[in-house]
Amino acid sequence: YLGVSRELMEAYHASDDDLEAIPGQLRDIEGTDVALMIRQTSHGSLRGNLRSQPEIDIQEFAAELGGGGHRNAAGFTLPPADLDATLADLVARLEKKLEQH
Repeated sequence: YLGVSRELMEAYHASDDDLEAIPGQLRDIEGTDVALMIRQTSHGSLRGNLRSQPEIDIQEFAAELGGGGHRNAAGFTLPPADLDATLADLVARLEKKLEQH
């Protein structure tokens, strides 16, 4: 998992497009079942991107958060909130889902 603050993006002059491939790259790390990246948007909301291995349906988790997508690639947007606390909460929730899988 990875959290990217607006401040970090501004410090490195990064755009949203610069981050597009990162969730897939995280998923491709050996031993990774699900990858989660959250970034703060310019409006303060939190945009989450999920990628999973073929045997794990991540779309259901995104739908629970008001998002959607496909079985192995999904996303969601949350209202402005603390990035670190939100990331910790989502990671804990994902771990529980994976235990059930």
